Amino acid sequence: MADPNMLRSSNGLSRSPQTSNHSPDHLNDPNNNNNKDSDKKKEKQMKKYSKFDPKEEFPDVFKDVEARYLKFEHVPDYKIRKIKKNPKIFDDSWGPYDVQFPDDQYSSFICGRSISTYPHIPGKDKRDGDPICDSFQVQLLEDNVVLAVICDGCNWGDRPKDASNKAKEGMLNYMRSHIHEMSDARDVGHVLLRALSYCHSKICEGFTDVWDAGTTTLYGGMLFRLKELDAEHNEQWAWVSVSIGDCKCFHYSATQGTLTEITEGNRQNVHDARDCGGRLGPYVGDGEPDLRNVFVYYTMCSENDTILLLSDGVHDNLDPQTLGMTPRQLDSSLDYTEWKDIPPELEPLASSLKTRHMQNFLIRDLILGGEDQVKMRNKVLAFMKTDDDSMSPLNITSRIMKHCLAVTASGRQWMEQNPKDRLPLDYVLYPGKMDHATCVVLKVGKYDVKNGTPSSGSQKRRNSKGAIIPGK
Repeated sequence: MADPNMLRSSNGLSRSPQTSNHSPDHLNDPNNNNNKDSDKKKEKQMKKYSKFDPKEEFPDVFKDVEARYLKFEHVPDYKIRKIKKNPKIFDDSWGPYDVQFPDDQYSSFICGRSISTYPHIPGKDKRDGDPICDSFQVQLLEDNVVLAVICDGCNWGDRPKDASNKAKEGMLNYMRSHIHEMSDARDVGHVLLRALSYCHSKICEGFTDVWDAGTTTLYGGMLFRLKELDAEHNEQWAWVSVSIGDCKCFHYSATQGTLTEITEGNRQNVHDARDCGGRLGPYVGDGEPDLRNVFVYYTMCSENDTILLLSDGVHDNLDPQTLGMTPRQLDSSLDYTEWKDIPPELEPLASSLKTRHMQNFLIRDLILGGEDQVKMRNKVLAFMKTDDDSMSPLNITSRIMKHCLAVTASGRQWMEQNPKDRLPLDYVLYPGKMDHATCVVLKVGKYDVKNGTPSSGSQKRRNSKGAIIPGK
């Protein structure tokens, strides 16, 4: 993440917005008797989560249980299938520093890749921005549970790279070690927030001066099966996640053919993409994290759905503003030629229209592969009656990364030819934003863990021990 020298902001603790299942207005009426039941339930929940906290040695960045509870109380208490204590890791993928798979990590159900779109200036040994400060990790566990996280170290150098990798490892280690304590979806939200405190402590660990540690954004979550079946007796899945900063997540519904941004609105400064909002690591007060935009999300999923985790090095190259479009070109309701001229009262509309544009481009060109690809795929599938490999996590990830490299090509070439000059701020001539870019794609589905193979798919890869795992 390219990061300016911004002033340290106050450490906010605003309540997380609900992504679905909004409460009716009458439940917020203090004179309503049903509200008393809500108060009693909240009191019971607060008691549960105060006991739920283990005696841990790291401080809670949210200060108290109630402040943390307000972040995830909207997550429904749907019961989840029992998960074993210390579940076995069926597959473990990480990057970008995996020497076994330096380019990407993939199986039939997951793919992750971290790249740099910065230029390689002549005469220098490394690219601008090296080392890559993004990181990701995905673990497929027994009991059909998936843990996934992406981190985007703020600025360049070893400090943000180390912060990113420490947060990535801390998130998955904490989630896995506490996974047996989760009985419902709300428990998952609670543990995710506790994991943020653990990640922050790991970033700051070992420094005499805490301000020598780096900072990073983070988006991570857990995919799991629910106990209840749907109306047609199919298994239901849930993706519960947490975000601090400006990484984004999208959910593609295979049955409905629709794409939804789970994290819509998490980038709160629509004028400046360099302001990520919140971050882990020392940034405010006495070395505390910036909690301006910490949100917990839940999303219901079905088998064969797709979940995409994107750092800003990817989604900024889907943004109509960085692609050279004016507000007026995006939508006639925004009658402005410059994005900076949009008044505050129209900023929510502008943000919503940007999101819609990103979603349309993602689903049409990068998930489905473009209109020609869709037509060809429909013909082939009708004739061959086979699985749609063009929408595998590997192929979706490859299309997304190729797009990022293609969009930023003109700016990268200009900088390599003019190494002493600053790239002109002209998104028409030089579209996109060069950055470290990370994409993780998850396919929702069951794994045949007993036999050591996925329950579907045809790709082959090596597991963390180097053994070939064939897909059925």
